[in-house]
Amino acid sequence: MRGAQRHAVPGRLRRVAPRDRRQRGAAAVRQPEGECRAERRQSTGGWSAAVWLEELREAAGETTNLLVLDGPDSFFLDGVDGPHPLRVAPRTGDHVPAYATAGGKALLAELPPEAVRMRYPRGLERLTAATLPDVEALLTDLLVCRQRGYALNLEESVGDVHGVGAPVRDRAGACIAAVTVSAPSTRLGPSRVDEVAPLLVRAAAAVSARLRAHRPPGPRLPDPVAPEGPPDTPEARSGT
Repeated sequence: MRGAQRHAVPGRLRRVAPRDRRQRGAAAVRQPEGECRAERRQSTGGWSAAVWLEELREAAGETTNLLVLDGPDSFFLDGVDGPHPLRVAPRTGDHVPAYATAGGKALLAELPPEAVRMRYPRGLERLTAATLPDVEALLTDLLVCRQRGYALNLEESVGDVHGVGAPVRDRAGACIAAVTVSAPSTRLGPSRVDEVAPLLVRAAAAVSARLRAHRPPGPRLPDPVAPEGPPDTPEARSGT
């Protein structure tokens, strides 16, 4: 094997040998892959987005992630390494402030402004020089995210790393997760974002469609309660 491997904290740039290019995130390294997949399915109510992460990775040629909102943080549920020797490592199992990740901002953008403020009563911790300075700047950014349909992370959590994130919706249309593409900033500049964003939005829509077609296991919901009011009879409708 030529060259030494250089590993980094998940989410940062790393260079690996060719045989390691399909390696999963940190959580997958610590335990058998079958156990990891079972835990991911349990975390997402019995469904898995792995196939779409793999397809998005092939289409975009970069690392892909699935994450959810956990209080003020993004929690990375799953990830697939990109194909390049120098790439961004998946962050599977990590918590990162949501305001500093593309997927986290895609999720926060679905919340009312006051709900966002409540998550950061002490303001935003600066992770890099590019991290948004305060909650009001975050709210302005989230408005742009909603308008264009995806969010951006431009070195806001880790230097030299860019990311694009899009929301995933459940059967009711509520945003419950996000998918992202992350890459070195030199490979994911503005022109490349314009190419990757449509691929990402389509992948998020595919996961959402899968969720709409799949009812996770769980207790049966009670039957809808009829609204209170007069009985629906001809007499009631005529006002007699």
